[in-house]
Amino acid sequence: MITSKHSRKEKGLHNFLIPANTGLGNVILMTPFIRALRTLFPGGHIDLLSDSRCGTEHIFCDTGLVDRTLFLAGDAPFQEKARFFIRLRGYYDAVFFPFTVKMRDLAIGSILAGIPRRIGHTGTVPVLYNLFFTDKVPFRPGRHEVDLCFDLLEPLAPGSFERRYEQTMAKASRLSPMTEKQLDQYPQGKPFLALQIAAANGAATPKVWPKRHWHAIIARLLEEQCRLVILGDAPELPDAEEILRGLSGNILNLVGKTTVPEAALIISRSQGVICHDSGLMHVANALDIPLLALYGPTDFDKTRPLGRQSHVMRLDLDCIPCFAKKKWSEAEALEKCPSQGACMTKLEPSSVYDCAKKIFSL
Repeated sequence: MITSKHSRKEKGLHNFLIPANTGLGNVILMTPFIRALRTLFPGGHIDLLSDSRCGTEHIFCDTGLVDRTLFLAGDAPFQEKARFFIRLRGYYDAVFFPFTVKMRDLAIGSILAGIPRRIGHTGTVPVLYNLFFTDKVPFRPGRHEVDLCFDLLEPLAPGSFERRYEQTMAKASRLSPMTEKQLDQYPQGKPFLALQIAAANGAATPKVWPKRHWHAIIARLLEEQCRLVILGDAPELPDAEEILRGLSGNILNLVGKTTVPEAALIISRSQGVICHDSGLMHVANALDIPLLALYGPTDFDKTRPLGRQSHVMRLDLDCIPCFAKKKWSEAEALEKCPSQGACMTKLEPSSVYDCAKKIFSL
């Protein structure tokens, strides 16, 4: 709990801005930090700033953690962005810059908005941006992303808050009529697994499991009379359709047909989830649904799901995670990997099935 000393010291802090121009999973991993901020300043006003309506605004619906979500298109002209921040001038007392957000224009925007406390991670952004921070928080390698976000609170209340790792994800109260109609054609009242078999909005990424592996394990699950619901974003539909080609049985393909809150509701009703390191992985973890996540090049120590029902499969290879060891981006990993993505290709469907059988009691 915050001490009376810090309450007096920081009594002038009331309004907070948190940029969230990052991925769905990254924002979910920020929710423990936002909950702690709300606890430290129970009468404060917390706004989220997003650069697109891609689902992040739904994470906090009816949770009481965020008061509102502001939108500023990432591709808007600089003049428009400048006017946006100038309109906010004098309102916010502090802004946080987690290492996951895109710093471009945000640092200058915080100055234009006249925000007096600008708290940001150093060590992961160009040194120039450090000049914009009033409170510099060193990025500490080897820590989980949740803890790295918690670190941003230390300048305001050092050591006086509890680090709780439960994450938040709001879900829809009901499904859209179209989705309900599709589910009505699916066996009701029966357990089903939710799968995300593509990722990254259909873009090339080394984080995905090979399509032939997904095809093989889905065929095996269908042989065992499992019921499957396939989820994902609309751009992932071509990859999903390719994987599912030739398969028949209890498969409901909802890729591109649900909103993020609807996908969360479906996941909450499922027997469990199998997916890559993705936004939906973090949705399942936040909802405390049995989860099997397939990990390869991404930094396990930084992004692994922390829930009590979350499980990770990954190979013990010296080269992984290359995102952390070699500081490679996804594009660089695709181009430079000397083993052609062995961390994912050598993760055999039979091994994944055996693990899933135990986790989900198939």
